[in-house]
Amino acid sequence: MNNLFTAFSVAVISQLRFALFTDSVESAVESLTAQIINFYKLSHVVVDMKEEPKEEKLVEMITQRPQNGGEHPELVNIVVFKNLETTSASYQRKIIHFINALDSYNTNSSRLSPQPIQFAQSKASRPQIFMIIPVIKRREDGTPPQLVPHLRHKFAFSQFYNASDSDSLAVAVVPDLLALRLLVDQVFVSAEIRGYIYSLLVHIRTHRLCSLNSMGARPPTGTLDWVRTVAAAMVVWNEHEREKKNSESGEQTEKKENDEEDKKTENEDREKEELNGFVEQVSDTISSSERGGEENDLFLTPTFVQVAIRKVTYFQVDWESDTIFSRHWNGPEKHRQQEISMLTGDWYGSEWVYAKRYIDEHRSQPSDHTPTGITNDIVEDAIARVRPPI
Repeated sequence: MNNLFTAFSVAVISQLRFALFTDSVESAVESLTAQIINFYKLSHVVVDMKEEPKEEKLVEMITQRPQNGGEHPELVNIVVFKNLETTSASYQRKIIHFINALDSYNTNSSRLSPQPIQFAQSKASRPQIFMIIPVIKRREDGTPPQLVPHLRHKFAFSQFYNASDSDSLAVAVVPDLLALRLLVDQVFVSAEIRGYIYSLLVHIRTHRLCSLNSMGARPPTGTLDWVRTVAAAMVVWNEHEREKKNSESGEQTEKKENDEEDKKTENEDREKEELNGFVEQVSDTISSSERGGEENDLFLTPTFVQVAIRKVTYFQVDWESDTIFSRHWNGPEKHRQQEISMLTGDWYGSEWVYAKRYIDEHRSQPSDHTPTGITNDIVEDAIARVRPPI
């Protein structure tokens, strides 16, 4: 639950979409909507994509009456897609165009002066917080979901939800996500960290398996910005959590001190109150100056980069999606052997026996400790080989 809460908060702060993987779709949707989205007091709608609804129907489902007396209907804050991975490839391509329309094609004019979103037969306004979250069921054999590459590229990172971890949300105060969003650009990224991100992505894109299936396996060029933005949003969220814990511990310490003071005489209390008033003034001045310095000390570290690179590329790098690399290949083995042999070319040990063994050794397996619920050796190989800056 806490991981899902953090992933949702980071997505809102970074203004990036994420895909939610799980073994229990209904449990994940319930936790996402009933506990997290309602906690933030956001409007939402759950759409079952199994019937492949048309654009007009989708627009009708995800819009509501204008909140501030606007002229056009307003989109709900959160749209949850179920069974998106079960739809046909042609329908998934239509969803790509639908998301492009929701984003106003991410043009400069749409970012500088927001205009109503133009659909085929209607218009709608977009709220400050808007996000589409697909809830994808993990396959038992560990194979990646059947999504066309360009649809995967519409979701920047991923998060795995385990139904057995569905604890209650232990947060009392609603964080101001829009205020935290303003701090993302203040996170300092050194030249060494930028180089580290570049090196990781270069190693991923030049991996042997990415060379075999370059269309599906190589992450898009936007991955560079996604990793940097997700990592910066995690830094902001981590700083917010740290300050919250410090304030809670400070309140507990102050309460304990007050209880001890109540047991003493009135004269001693009066003297100590004067002294404590002076001490508190000084400590408040020091702590405020320290907090002022800490606000400018938001910086990216290799640890945050490694977490972000896993969150982003585990979903984007999918070399098994191509037909000839699928473990469920039903065609003639000789045909697949010929195609892969042409792709391997002059590899050292590129004979079919060794190439097949290499492919089988790197196939994904189920894992509850990864962002997508399955392993990804390409990403892990890159993280292991690229040394982080000291």
